[in-house]
Amino acid sequence: MIKKVLLDNIKIERRRRLFGLTNPDPHSKILWNKVLRSTKNNDDKSKLLIAYNFAKKIDYNHPGMDPDIYFAHPLRVASYSFLHLNSNNSPL
Repeated sequence: MIKKVLLDNIKIERRRRLFGLTNPDPHSKILWNKVLRSTKNNDDKSKLLIAYNFAKKIDYNHPGMDPDIYFAHPLRVASYSFLHLNSNNSPL
C-alpha cells in the first residue's frame, strides 16, 4: 500500500508559509477541500462546515495582516491535522 504524503519538502513548505504572510495561502483551501472530500459522513461534514463558517466570521485583528491571510494558516494546520488523524496514523 502506498502512503499519501501530505507535506512537501521543507523548502516548499517554508516558501508557502512565507508567501502566506503577505497573501492568502491557496494551499490551505486545497487541503480544506481534501478534508471535505475525505469526510463521507454527512453529520461530520456538517459539523466541519459549521466550524469553518464560525471561524470565518471571526473579526481577526492581527496587526499588519489581512484577516484572510491570518485565517489561512490555522485552516491549513487544522486540515493537515484532520487528514493525518484520519489516515490510519500514517506519517505525513
